[in-house]
Amino acid sequence: ETHRDEQNPCHLLTDMPGRAAVRRSFKRKAVKRFKKNANKKRRLDKENKAIDFYVAQRQAEEAAQISSSEDETQNVVSPSPWQKLLKTVQKHTPAALVPADDPEDEIDIEDEEAEEEEEEGLPTGDDVEYEYDDEELPDGAQALAAADDDDDEEEEEEEGEDMVDAYAEAPTIEPLVPTTSAPSYDTQWYTKYHQTHTEGCTTETYQQKCDEHNANLKPRQSPAYFPNTQIVASTPVPEKANAAFEFLKQGPSKLYDNWQEFLEGKTPTTLQRGLFATLSRYIDVMYCGRTWDNDKEIMATVVLHMWKHISNAKFLCSYNQHQIKNKSKSKRKAQQKKSAKAGKKQKKAQEQLDEESDDEADADAYRDSGFSNCRCLLILPYRSLALQYVEMFMQVHRPTDPVGNLQRFEADFSELESEIDPNFSKRPPEYQRQFEGNISDDFCVGVRFTQKGMKLYDHYFYADLLIASPLRIAKELKKKENGHDFLSSVEVLIIDQASTILMQNWTWMTHVMSKVSLPVTRVRKTTDYQRLYSWLQDGCGRYFRQTVMISSYMDSMMNALFRTFTNPAGKMLIIPQYPKGSIGQVYVPARCVFQRVECDSIEDSADARFEYFKTEVMSKIQSALTSLYRKEHFLIVIPSYFDYVKLRNYYEDMDRFCFCELCEYTSPKESKLAIKEFTAGDRNVMLFTERYFFFKRYLIRSAKTILFYQPPNNAEFFSTIVNGLNTRTGDNAAPVVTTLFTKFDNFQLQRILGTQNTKKILTAEKSTHLFQ
Repeated sequence: ETHRDEQNPCHLLTDMPGRAAVRRSFKRKAVKRFKKNANKKRRLDKENKAIDFYVAQRQAEEAAQISSSEDETQNVVSPSPWQKLLKTVQKHTPAALVPADDPEDEIDIEDEEAEEEEEEGLPTGDDVEYEYDDEELPDGAQALAAADDDDDEEEEEEEGEDMVDAYAEAPTIEPLVPTTSAPSYDTQWYTKYHQTHTEGCTTETYQQKCDEHNANLKPRQSPAYFPNTQIVASTPVPEKANAAFEFLKQGPSKLYDNWQEFLEGKTPTTLQRGLFATLSRYIDVMYCGRTWDNDKEIMATVVLHMWKHISNAKFLCSYNQHQIKNKSKSKRKAQQKKSAKAGKKQKKAQEQLDEESDDEADADAYRDSGFSNCRCLLILPYRSLALQYVEMFMQVHRPTDPVGNLQRFEADFSELESEIDPNFSKRPPEYQRQFEGNISDDFCVGVRFTQKGMKLYDHYFYADLLIASPLRIAKELKKKENGHDFLSSVEVLIIDQASTILMQNWTWMTHVMSKVSLPVTRVRKTTDYQRLYSWLQDGCGRYFRQTVMISSYMDSMMNALFRTFTNPAGKMLIIPQYPKGSIGQVYVPARCVFQRVECDSIEDSADARFEYFKTEVMSKIQSALTSLYRKEHFLIVIPSYFDYVKLRNYYEDMDRFCFCELCEYTSPKESKLAIKEFTAGDRNVMLFTERYFFFKRYLIRSAKTILFYQPPNNAEFFSTIVNGLNTRTGDNAAPVVTTLFTKFDNFQLQRILGTQNTKKILTAEKSTHLFQ
């Protein structure tokens, strides 16, 4: 008893009824710890082998380049940026080098153990702690770990076998757009025309090509599939658009058949043919003709393009995986035959030669993946639009298995009954189309496609497609220093309803675009270095990304962001022509005066407009604004919030009690009070922002004079606000509507006055123009 009490700390368990169960739990914990250590060591070995292989390969390439020079001894090999990164990684400790384990696998292990412990009546979770020496493993632990490793290898070998038959039957198809040099990644079904990686190209070479495309942007002849549009492109525009659909008909996974069923047997429209042919060239595109009549056609074309890109990439990965598997099998069989004939020394020497020759031959043969699986990024303003896109993807993909997390997605992205506006049906039709459904702007959903199904809410690194808003992506980027790693391998980026995002907050959009396709800051276990794209290894991911921006109109801020895109394949802007403009929808007898403000640059346009407002406009109406007997009801419409702040501060310094304000940050209570005081004549001036009218659509019907501080971005707002003028004043004179503009407001003026009238007033000698 004394020996039992002093040296056996577990003697207290001998009198417990469940001591056998406790011992089994000790054994399970030890086996689990042994597996984790074995898997960690195996991952370390794989990472070190991959890094050594890549460093040796890069050193061999650099040595081959230097050997061609006359004096090899004087040339010094400067390590590449990627080689410096690998050397830095090698200096880290093993714990820092090995990425974190898959959280899903850890959860599964913990759940299984918790269920077993609950069945045996033991405490679960953090209620109990077990101590066991890792070196003293129970019997059978090594056998269990080895069996688990064999199961993982069998699963890796079985991956991709289902798609091999369909891929083998596919005929060889030539690219739609001929390239000047032979592409290094030309395959049967997956040819990315903008991702031709030529030997010897560097970041400076790609940037030089992008600068050439920006310099070569000029008007082109509009093809038949883009009628009534103005094309500005850096490359020639194809005259026909049927080749893209003919190429699609012969593709895998029945893409064209599923899309035809989605269209309910209808033939693709002219817009769909032209837009799909343009997107298939993998150039950067900005389409500014989105309306409520063609929005479904554009969305269907976007879904087809992104699904084609994802499915082709998956087919290529599955085909390469099958090829690698067959090659390894044939290699093992050949080695077995040689080993039976040759001795051990000859066998080892031959194996080393075979491995070196195979590594050199397969160095660029199977490069088909990036740092993450996320190949496509779709940026949208609202959840309701994301719900429509997911439904379209389901109709085009047609999964036979149940869609993962579908009920959760529908519950999160459908409109809540508590948030329904009771006066929504009384709003204008355009407002109802814009804000129907769930209008939350904070969301991000990862979508992963399989051969028979799809899963929603997948992890960002494992998803094939990300559907998100700029606000949510900006939040994700601020969480960690390496928060942009999941966007490092984006190959197709599409921004839909960019005009709506402009009304929300364009700063988030520019911040997100500055973080996409940047080099990763952390090496993850899912990365296969031997199959990694060469341009990602060189840090040139942003030069091999197609960016598409779809908007209802063109804006200078959108154009400035579009010119920062770097795609060596080229750029194209598709801008519709406006023969009449929205001024033709004004039916009140008002005199519309357009006053030009002279300025030299777009940076000085805001200051020049403000100085003209103080000297010319306010000098004429200041007496009426400060008078207590004359009620002018002067409405000032301001598109930019920064200009609104400048004018508000100016009026506060002049006379705080002569004006009221309505902006997007004004509360409903303050809005009602401001409208009441302006209607009653207690306040002579009202500052009215365009974003407030976009989100609220409150029409000020008591205004007698209107001043547009700058032409509004949405041309429909001009005619709607002018039609709300109060013409029942008793005066014979018609109300006056004045619009200040500069030569840099070309896009806004075209939508209001028309293309021809805009050219006239911008090139005319006089600065004042009257339209009645």
